[in-house]
Amino acid sequence: MVPSEPPSSSDLERAADPHTLLPGEDPGSGYVEDALHWIRVYGRG
Repeated sequence: MVPSEPPSSSDLERAADPHTLLPGEDPGSGYVEDALHWIRVYGRG
């Protein structure tokens, strides 16, 4: 799944909030697969 529009800054902030991350999630990861996972899980829908 590729998002049709870039995530908003509030979406990015929420996705990187250490209080909402699941064990093993690293917001500093450089892997595209991780970024796509976070967009799917924490995105707008």
